[in-house]
Amino acid sequence: MVGRFLGGMAITLIALGITTSLLRYRLYDADRAISRSVAFGALTLALLAVFAGSEKIIEVLGEEYFGESLGALAGGIGAAIAAVMIAPLHHRVTHWAEHRFQGALIKLRTGLPLLVGDMRETATPTHLAEVLLDRVESGVRASRGAIVIDSKVAAAKGIAVDAVQEWLGAWVVSSQVSALDCDRTDTLFPLRAPLYADGVGMVGWLLLGGRPDGSFYGKDERVTIATISEPTARALAIALQRAAREAARAEEIGALRGEIGDLRAIVARLGSHRRAGFRPAAEGA
Repeated sequence: MVGRFLGGMAITLIALGITTSLLRYRLYDADRAISRSVAFGALTLALLAVFAGSEKIIEVLGEEYFGESLGALAGGIGAAIAAVMIAPLHHRVTHWAEHRFQGALIKLRTGLPLLVGDMRETATPTHLAEVLLDRVESGVRASRGAIVIDSKVAAAKGIAVDAVQEWLGAWVVSSQVSALDCDRTDTLFPLRAPLYADGVGMVGWLLLGGRPDGSFYGKDERVTIATISEPTARALAIALQRAAREAARAEEIGALRGEIGDLRAIVARLGSHRRAGFRPAAEGA
């Protein structure tokens, strides 16, 4: 019993030491792998605690009510209780680990579709593109980024617009517009996400530079970027359509104002002629 307790304590101290170093020094650039490792370690500790606690309680109850130690039966019941607790503990621990180590990425994946859904009816396409780019860069920790619509830079961060336009002039667009275009040899924009949505078509591209340390995006980051591309494209398309309608309406209003101005000028001239004693020929007859 003492050996088992010391073994459990040793495992607990090792896991706590690793977790403390991760939390203190933020040594989790490989967020996905470390998140799963921490979740596995925490789940193991929790199951050990449940097993040991259940076994001890059952032994105490056995001695209290039956006057003898239940021995192996207590261990079996403790193991059964731990087995029942695996699923709920796994869900809770995994949820905690993901939000602790991949919080920005999860916020991007779940929050961005809601954000663009709210902004697409009121924001201008340029403002929407700037907000989208800011959220994406924060979520995946990109060193630079740009959103391109109709071969024009709608927003850029961490890089000059002229530099993006120059890069676009030399870029050969992938024929598979529905998939991420990844080129790790490209030092400027190694990841290009097509902003495409069913029923809308191709709206533009989300261009992302590598991370500040030069590393490329992991699987979770790429999946998240692919996931948010569709709602982003749809929101930008709606904002562009609304902006086009507003521009056409403003043009019509401008034309009407011009016609009204011409009519006012004609009326003013007629009024001045009347005041000068001018009468049209029909009135003189």
